[in-house]
This record gives sequence, structure tokens and C-alpha cells, in this order.
Amino acid sequence: MKTLNILSTLLIYLLFTTPSLYAQGQIGDGEESPLQTQLRGTNMISCSSYDAINYNGHTVSEIDATEGNISDLSQLYGSPSSVNDDNAIIHAYVYLYGTNRVAFREGKLTRVDIKESNWPITVLGKTIRVGDSFSEMKQKFGDDLKIIYKPSIDADYSVSFGCSGNDGDGFLIDFSTTTNQVVEIVYFVNP
Repeated sequence: MKTLNILSTLLIYLLFTTPSLYAQGQIGDGEESPLQTQLRGTNMISCSSYDAINYNGHTVSEIDATEGNISDLSQLYGSPSSVNDDNAIIHAYVYLYGTNRVAFREGKLTRVDIKESNWPITVLGKTIRVGDSFSEMKQKFGDDLKIIYKPSIDADYSVSFGCSGNDGDGFLIDFSTTTNQVVEIVYFVNP
């Protein structure tokens, strides 16, 4: 009984004095991880790092600044392969670059969908592409990276990044459950 009490006391002590077991760990040569994972599975990064995420070389601010103007957007990504115009109903435009999409509503960026590996994403200085695997993501971001599976929401696994107090938009990386590879990367604005 005395041994059980000592073990339970030791476990409680370790639980409260070792926060790296719960939320963060080490990357590389002893640097603290920039990821702060949340119970719901979101990988939290600083808001400046979140704002610096770039989608094929451009941040959300740069894309949004085009206000959906085709000539300004073409300066960022070249001419789209097609444009879906729903302007008569909701003032919305979806610019297609192959299977990648950039969507605007009333001049505001609402979504970026990336389904091709030729449009890389950069998060915390690390490049992510469609086709990357679980293990590649773990190598890039360390063991603190949370990859979640919520079959009630989506049939795929996903990685999400966010920053504290940001409820206006989101960033998801979807993995196929059969291949364990990135199949889609999505930036979206919450309605």
C-alpha cells in the first residue's frame, strides 16, 4: 500500500511539473516548439506567424488586397484557367487555377482551396504540399503537431493551424485516410 501511495504521488508530481508532455515539446537542438496544441486539436502559433502563412507565395492580406479584381489577382498567380461568376446573386467570384481555387465574395477573400502540389504553402518557414505524408509533416513540425480524425465532421484526417483570439478564419490540411497523404489545403473565412 505504501508503494502504491508513493507511485501515485510521483505520477501526480510528474503530471503537474512536466508541461511538455501535454502541450509542447522540443524541436531540433533544444529550441522550444512554436506549436501550442489545444485539446480540440488545433495547432496554435503566434498571430504574426499565422498572418505570414503564404499560399503559393502570397499571404492572405496580399490576396485579399486584390479585392477579387482579375487583373490584380493575375499579377499574383497569373491568368486563371476559368472564372465562375455568381455576381448577379451574391457578388461572388471563384477563380480557378487548374483544380486550385481562390474565391471572393463582395470583394473579400473567402476561400483558397489547393489540390495540386505545384502550389506550396509555407507555415513557420516550412513548406507543405499536396502529396506530403504524415511522417513528412511530423519531421517538419515535430511530435507536437496534432493530426486529428473526426469522422463525424470529415472522412479524412486533418491538421489545423490557428492563433489566439482568431475566430474569423481558418486553415486546414486534409489527409486521405487510405494514403495518409495531404489531399487538400484550405484557407477559409468563417461565415
